[in-house]
Amino acid sequence: MGKLQKNVFVLLGKEANYKKIQIDKIKGILLKEDPSLSSLNFFCDDLTLAYLQKEIENFSFTNRIFIFRNADLLSPDVKAYLLKSLKGKDSSGYFIFDFDVENIYREELEKDDFFSFLFKLNPPYKLAGKKTDFSIRDLAGALRRNSQADSVVILADLFKKNRKDKISMQILGLIIKIFSEIKEPSRRKKNLKYIFDTDRLIKEGALNPQTALEMLIFKLLKSPSAANKSFSKNRVGFVKKTAS
Repeated sequence: MGKLQKNVFVLLGKEANYKKIQIDKIKGILLKEDPSLSSLNFFCDDLTLAYLQKEIENFSFTNRIFIFRNADLLSPDVKAYLLKSLKGKDSSGYFIFDFDVENIYREELEKDDFFSFLFKLNPPYKLAGKKTDFSIRDLAGALRRNSQADSVVILADLFKKNRKDKISMQILGLIIKIFSEIKEPSRRKKNLKYIFDTDRLIKEGALNPQTALEMLIFKLLKSPSAANKSFSKNRVGFVKKTAS
């Protein structure tokens, strides 16, 4: 498959209001990084390949946030096109796939080549039966799974119930510990620079701690598949994966 540099987010569940909050959160963080980003919604129940190709050819994937609503209803020809595009195009676009199905159907979805590919790129944040009281251990699990969506949700919960100055330092310490395990020297060096820059921004008051850490998480987990190969095997998580 080669080295994947795409930024893909997957939401799984039927809680529309909660998913909207998560999508808005993701968009907000991305726009802080690049204010030039614009977003485009596709409603997959009637999305045709001709329409998708027209939009892509007119604007390309670059500097866009593409949101696929009801992604479970994508047609076979559109899935084939997206699979080829995500594997082959070198772009800076972002892709949010919103599945209107409960997590119990994930195993069935994974029988589809495109959906299986998406879940490997970035494991879906499971909205069904979601946990609402998180700990530092939960955040460690989400970071080790390279799940941006889970990490941001847990981060927000930790900031709600802890002193900002104290929890921000605890989270930074956790991030340093996890990302110092990266085996590739150049990647580890780059990640540590991101971390220490964030530490400086927080201490100088240039950004509020939660925003700074959210942006840091998106930088560190920007290439999920590359990170998966770099972490040690000692993984801890708060959400059990569906057995395959």
